[in-house]
Amino acid sequence: MLKPINILELQRAVSRYSKRRGDNDSQAIQNLTKKENDFAKIGLPSLEGLTFVPIADIIRCEADGNCTIFFLRGKKKLLVTKTLKYYHELLATHHFHRIHGSHLINLKHIKKYLREGTVELSENHAVFVSARKKKGFLERLQSMNFRL
Repeated sequence: MLKPINILELQRAVSRYSKRRGDNDSQAIQNLTKKENDFAKIGLPSLEGLTFVPIADIIRCEADGNCTIFFLRGKKKLLVTKTLKYYHELLATHHFHRIHGSHLINLKHIKKYLREGTVELSENHAVFVSARKKKGFLERLQSMNFRL
């Protein structure tokens, strides 16, 4: 397995191991997944080097040409030299959702969704949901048991 750890790959590996041992302890898989999500970090390449950030601290990401700006807890920002598409694919399994062509948000930081199409996030971040992404966004919220 490679870092950052993909939760689905981890679940498959633990499942294969459990089958070889002869026990199907799905609770063990769930516990490992929960622990991994709580402590998961991502290495973000910037001009200074590689910065390791807990995934839970990422509030949102914004495209800036071929770079991505990460907005972190504590009102910190970090400019990274990879595209938003790259991070969208990498973080999709960690409750991130692309709500606009240039915005990726952490669904765990949602405070409010306004009918006008704006999402309010932690630390007073507000991002507009594009018309094309609105339906998929609302479906994702419902699948996560958000009441709409």
